[in-house]
Amino acid sequence: MTPIPVIVGQQPEPHLPEYQEMLKYESGRANELVAGLPGRHQEPWLNALDLWEPTAPLALEKALQNPAMASAVRGRVLDVAAGSCWATARLSLVESVQEVVALDLSERFLTSVGDRIINELSGDRSKIRFAVSSFNTMPFEDEYFDCAFFIATLHHCETPIRTLKEICRTVKMGGTLFLVEISVPPITIRDARERALQLSRESGFTEIAHTRSEMQYWLRHAGFDLVTFHTLETTVGSPLKRWVRNGLRRLDLEHVLLHTLYVMEANKRGTQI
Repeated sequence: MTPIPVIVGQQPEPHLPEYQEMLKYESGRANELVAGLPGRHQEPWLNALDLWEPTAPLALEKALQNPAMASAVRGRVLDVAAGSCWATARLSLVESVQEVVALDLSERFLTSVGDRIINELSGDRSKIRFAVSSFNTMPFEDEYFDCAFFIATLHHCETPIRTLKEICRTVKMGGTLFLVEISVPPITIRDARERALQLSRESGFTEIAHTRSEMQYWLRHAGFDLVTFHTLETTVGSPLKRWVRNGLRRLDLEHVLLHTLYVMEANKRGTQI
C-alpha cells in the first residue's frame, strides 16, 4: 500500500501549550488513554469517538446531506486538527472533493492511527495528504483551499482568534469554514468554565467553555463575514424535553438556555481585519 504523502510545516515552540499537546500524541501516551475504552469497535480510537464526540459524525453528515451546505464542499478541503482522521476519510468520499489535507500536530499519530482509520472507513487514499504543523502557522499558500473543517476542536484551542485567522488565510475568497461545536448558554457559562478549568487541570487537555455569541465574534474577527448556525434535529431525551427544545429553537432561545450543538457555516466574502 502506497504511504500517504506528508507535508511538514512549522512545529509549535517548546514553551507553548500546543507543543505539550503534540508530545502526548507523538510519544504514544494518547494511545494509552484510549486503549481500554469499551465499545463496539476493535479500533480504540473509533470507540473514543463514540464516547467523547458521538454527535460529531452526525453533524458532519448534516453538512454533507444538506444541499445548500454540501455545495461548498468541493475542490481542495482542509481538515484542521484531524486527529484520528475519521472526518478526513468521510470527506475523501465526496465526489466533488479533489483533495483532502489532514492537518495535525503529530506526524507519528497521523501516519499510524490516522492511516489505520482511513483504511477502516474505506477512505479514498488517492485524494488524501497529511500535514504536520502548528495550527497557527500552516504550510499553505494564501487562499489555497476551497473549504475547511474544524470539528469538535475549538473548545480545546487556547488561541481561537489566531487559529481561526490562520484558517481564514488559507481559504479562498468565497470559500467556507464548517465549524462543529457545542455552545454553552450564557446563564450557565460561569459554572461551565469552572468545570472546564477543573477538567483541564485533571486531564492535562485544554478545555474551554464558550457561548454562541463568542464563537460568532471570533469567526467574524478572524475574517469570516457571514456566519450561519445550523442545528441538528432533536432525537434524544423524553418527548417533553424534545418539545421544549424544539419550541425554544423556533423562538431562537435554545442557545440562551440550553447547551446546543451547531454546524457553523462561516463564509469568507469580505476583507480580513
